[in-house]
Amino acid sequence: MSAELKTCPFCGAAPESERTPFSRLFRIVCPKCEIEMHRVTKESAVAAWNARAEATQ
Repeated sequence: MSAELKTCPFCGAAPESERTPFSRLFRIVCPKCEIEMHRVTKESAVAAWNARAEATQ
């Protein structure tokens, strides 16, 4: 699985990923608007971050 992260869905900034201190979670955070998500594995964090809703009309 590719670990390439999409830009922030809210502001378009490049996100950062890291293992959170004192836990086994991985965190992906936007340094500009500070939205973040936590998951148990890096792969699941990347997949969740990169998920986007389909546009509806």
